[in-house]
Amino acid sequence: MLKEPISESLLCLCALGLVHSDATLAAAALTELLKQDSTSGSVVEQQCLLTCSLLALQGNYIAVQREASRAVHRNPGNSSLWALLSRVIPQFYPRKANGGAVAGYVACLASMTQGKRALLFSGLNQLASGKHSGEEKLKNALKTIQRAVLLCPDDPAAWAALMAACHTENTSCYLSGSAPCRQSLEHTLMSVVSMKGSERLSPEHPAVMLSLRQWLADVYRSQGLLVQAVMAYRQSLQLASQLGVHSYQVGIPGNDWKDLVMEATTEVLKLGSFPVAHLFQALLQFVTKMTSRETRRLLERLVYTTSQDFPVTVAQVASWYLLRQLHAKNDQELIDVLLQHAKQKGDQRLLRFHSLLTSSSS
Repeated sequence: MLKEPISESLLCLCALGLVHSDATLAAAALTELLKQDSTSGSVVEQQCLLTCSLLALQGNYIAVQREASRAVHRNPGNSSLWALLSRVIPQFYPRKANGGAVAGYVACLASMTQGKRALLFSGLNQLASGKHSGEEKLKNALKTIQRAVLLCPDDPAAWAALMAACHTENTSCYLSGSAPCRQSLEHTLMSVVSMKGSERLSPEHPAVMLSLRQWLADVYRSQGLLVQAVMAYRQSLQLASQLGVHSYQVGIPGNDWKDLVMEATTEVLKLGSFPVAHLFQALLQFVTKMTSRETRRLLERLVYTTSQDFPVTVAQVASWYLLRQLHAKNDQELIDVLLQHAKQKGDQRLLRFHSLLTSSSS
């Protein structure tokens, strides 16, 4: 007579299916596991993690965040589930990054064990939602990730996140016209991440591997090794195809880079309408066919958007490139329309940019 399967066997079988990308095996094992309806805290966490992993394997990224949210609502006192929710949101559904930051903060308060990792997850969510010091003096990504690095100085993922936060701070300073406060940190932090990464390259840390591959690609690019850089970026895309590559340079000559940009942004847009991905595609069109009508159409869609949730910086960058394109075509009528729009939005930097372009061409 056959015995009822035990939960440990089903867990191993489901994990085996996930490791080998066998969604059918993983789903069958998980279905049997969920029938056992255990109320143990650790089993609930395992079931939620396996379910989220299966949904991600099936490409249903929005459902990953929903499943983690449902688990938290059913078990609001479980700090591990709060930490898991904060972990999956920036990777699979970054639109909810503000909620992910709150979830990480709740996990920090609820458990000292989960608090260290959850603090990093909270900082990554703040990074995904654009919380830099120019907008939030106290609660911003840089401050949160700095605390995470102090708590976990041996974690390469924390150092990689700190690099991203510093880069975000410098970018926001450039966009606002102020002098960046943190320069030349990339090489120092990269050396730390490289040392930590060589000590512990484990499949249990996919975020570490992804960060290291992307920064490795940047090192290759800075040394002019374009073929190796492209390969490194492609490997990072394979590790996390739902994420775009944000570290590339569209101005580097060669069709490989253009194809890589289009591939990465297309993968991002499969998840939803992300303004930054649309901006990258518009800039790619600008680089390849600056004066074309399609270039103007893509840029105008970003500049004249009516969405209230649209990032201001994306619209401003698109405005600068649109102004350059219109100047190149000497289309004074559309230039006047763009300048009038800039005055209504209070974009004084675009007006100064127009003055510089006009004086340089005269």
